[in-house]
Amino acid sequence: MVNDYHIKVIVYYLQKFKNQGFKKLGFCSWHFMAKVTIKDIAALLNTSSKTVSKALNDQPGVSEELRQKIKDTAQALNYVPNIFGKGLSGQSLNTVGFIVPDNVNPSYSVVLRGAEKKAAESHYNLILCNSNEDVQREQELTLLLIGKHVDGVIICPAYHPEANPNIALLQQFGMPYILFNRTIPHQKHPCVKTDNFRAGYLAGQYLLGKGHTRVLHVTCRDSVIAVEERINGLKAAFQDAQISLPPANIYRCCEMSIESAHNEMIPILTARQDFTAVLAFNDIIAFGIMKAIREAKYRIPADIAVMGFDNLLFSDVCLTPLTTVNQNLYAIGTTAMEMLLQQIHGEDHGEIPAIPEPFIVERESV
Repeated sequence: MVNDYHIKVIVYYLQKFKNQGFKKLGFCSWHFMAKVTIKDIAALLNTSSKTVSKALNDQPGVSEELRQKIKDTAQALNYVPNIFGKGLSGQSLNTVGFIVPDNVNPSYSVVLRGAEKKAAESHYNLILCNSNEDVQREQELTLLLIGKHVDGVIICPAYHPEANPNIALLQQFGMPYILFNRTIPHQKHPCVKTDNFRAGYLAGQYLLGKGHTRVLHVTCRDSVIAVEERINGLKAAFQDAQISLPPANIYRCCEMSIESAHNEMIPILTARQDFTAVLAFNDIIAFGIMKAIREAKYRIPADIAVMGFDNLLFSDVCLTPLTTVNQNLYAIGTTAMEMLLQQIHGEDHGEIPAIPEPFIVERESV
């Protein structure tokens, strides 16, 4: 039921915004097209903007009765605080930037979900940014986040043939940061990632244990460190078993996508019949490989076995459920956020917490 208080609010806004409309949302709440400010709340309650700001930020110097009245008024008017204004005044925004190379890749969404959960527990929010594997774009996003006064940044650095320069940018501005999934060669940075060498070794060992001595490895074009670590782990498993893994058995896709892997696999299937299994760099590439194999009328795994990496949600529900390596993406997200919050709060001891070791998820594709 509309009372005197709501009539007062309506009259106030009719006077202030004569040319702007409003609409009724319910019996006792109204939404106006103009944004409500601290000055508006102060004018309605015949007090100062400073008093309103103190009350909304739970600062001393305001009576409890007035504080509650200010908060009730702010809630009734759907007041939204200017969080970036806080940043300009030096106050913490409780906000973290999260930069990924490709937000379409579902593996990053799992990491993000882990980071979000840990952030929410500490009353922090995330701003997601997509660099599209472009160092220049990543630089623009880094400067944007610094300009928005976020409290810290979690980043999977975009591929760079020499050394990604944007981490130095974070250091220059004194911004707390954590790398995830990728390190930068010949540099030391706080980084949370799986043991890719160990994961590659486990995959090779598993395939050999299933009798697959003629294995192809389809990986990525860009030599991010995870690519080389997994290749080296796979090679080590074959070396320890005293079985050859020819360099010609390692293929690099044009890009990390189902379509690219599918297009890469078609000519391989035409040119070669001397392999019994394919290990993909990740599940996305594995899906493209499986599509090409089926189109060529081969059976999985009777004719060609396929193994992925990441253990994405779709891996368990595809036509032939995919055997894959679980690298604990969710734990990578929670651990990265935990480390960043330690930095932000001055509790960083320089130690990187161990995340669970990668393990094989056995299904039907091998």
